[in-house]
This record gives sequence, C-alpha cells and structure tokens, in this order.
Amino acid sequence: MREVHWQLDIETTDTDPKIDDILQIALVECRYRDGFWQPGRFFNKFLHTDKDPATQFAKDHMADLFKKCQKVPYEEPESVRGEILGFLRECGVRTPYVYIMGWNVSALDIPFMVEKGYLRPFYRQTIEGMDIATGDFHYRVYEQSGSISLAQCVLGIENRNDLVARAQVDYHEIALPTDGKDHDALYDCYRQLKVENGLIRLIRQKFA
Repeated sequence: MREVHWQLDIETTDTDPKIDDILQIALVECRYRDGFWQPGRFFNKFLHTDKDPATQFAKDHMADLFKKCQKVPYEEPESVRGEILGFLRECGVRTPYVYIMGWNVSALDIPFMVEKGYLRPFYRQTIEGMDIATGDFHYRVYEQSGSISLAQCVLGIENRNDLVARAQVDYHEIALPTDGKDHDALYDCYRQLKVENGLIRLIRQKFA
C-alpha cells in the first residue's frame, strides 16, 4: 500500500458523543513495508473532563485516566484540531488524504471526534467549476474489526478473543509502550497494530 495510514484510538467518558467527553486522542503513523505495518511518529493528547467514572467498567479500568484528565486544562476543540493537523503536516501528509485505521474507528472514534469538533469530515464541493475534496481525513477507512472477521473465516477460528490474543503474541516485533496499559489510547494503538500484523502473519503461515 502506498498511502501512509494513521492508527487512531480515543478514550472517552462513555459512548454517547452528544454528552460524553473525549479523554485522550492518539495517532500513530503507519507505513506498509516488507509485508507488515511499521509504526513511525505518534501524537498523544489528554483532554479535560469534569466527569467522574460512571460505569463499572470505567471505575475498574479508567479511574487513573479520569483523575489525570480532570487536572488537564481545558482547550478549545479547534485548538486541538490545529495540533492534530499540524502533526499530520509535519509527517508530510495533506488533508483530506489522511487514511485512518483502527478498531471500530468508523463506528465510534471518528464520529466522536467529528461531533466534538476535533476533526472535520470528508466532503466534496464545487469551487469554480472544479470538484474539490475537503475535510480533515479520507472517506476510505481501514476498519480493523473487518480484518479480524476476515481472519476468522480464513483460519476457521470461531472465538474472536482467542484469535486476537494469538495474533498479538505471534507478531512480537512491535514493542508496546512500557509506561502504558490497556485503555490508554497510545498503548492501544500499538497493541492493535501488533494484532493486525499478527493476523497477516497467521494467514500467510496457513498458505505457506
């Protein structure tokens, strides 16, 4: 694949973008080289919230993140959007040709970021008779939940969690951040990338 892709993950106070907050946004530059996705530069941003954990899941797994974000100063969404776009430009990518990949990004991460004003969606407009693509990211999204479903079919593994665990172990070349853990957005970006590469390797081994 020629295009640079961007592994995206966010952490939120809950799942309703209308009323819930984004706590953390992480992006990892990914290039497809030598048959696997290779990570490059990354963006990691913590955002303010006044909310406390409400669900049992958040209380059990995200209490430290909530406390950290309660201490972070509030920033206007447009300012954060500017930081994200500045990071992308530094990596040599121009909008809207920003190809996003991740777990459930099309169903949760991207809609959340658009609703909160951290990204503007892809759309086309006619300017002086020319069809111009605008927005902050491309409409073509690499949805990794589809990769897992495809691998399940190819490999004949019914249990999704078993496949994900096996894929993560099988691709050991990417190191996870030592200061992170599950439900930290940057850590999860690297973990999801390990799984993606593990799926590629498992499928290749089947047909070797």
